[in-house]
Amino acid sequence: MTFFLLVNEKINRQFEDTYRDRLTTSQFYAVALLNDHGCMSMSALAKRMDIQKQQATKVANQLAGMGFLQRGSDMADRRITTADLTPRAKEYMASYRLENIKHISHQFTALPAEELARLEAAVDTINAILPQVAMKKKSRQSAPEDGAQKGSA
Repeated sequence: MTFFLLVNEKINRQFEDTYRDRLTTSQFYAVALLNDHGCMSMSALAKRMDIQKQQATKVANQLAGMGFLQRGSDMADRRITTADLTPRAKEYMASYRLENIKHISHQFTALPAEELARLEAAVDTINAILPQVAMKKKSRQSAPEDGAQKGSA
């Protein structure tokens, strides 16, 4: 837990501050996913975001209204709606990443070379292992109370 708390405190919060003036966290997450993975169906976007399709549609509508997202149809199945970034959104992400790289570089210049090497090795290890981890949500349904079964009177 200490690792996750430190990542949130030292890294995530600083990143959130850099996009919050323009996008909500859900909007940013959708833009980042589409930027990294390209055009995808609304169902795939919802699944990657781990939200319901209706929630993903709401986020997509907001992004489309901002000129960040364009919808299309799957050529193989016209019933499937796709989502993709507009050039404006791609420019935003490129600028966002560049600014954050500069910021991170500045933050780490105070570390000695040995510490930077250790950090780089640790990040490489995390990047190699983390994709293999499947975080599963705990079921929020509780077990039936004692003696309470359907159909019993």
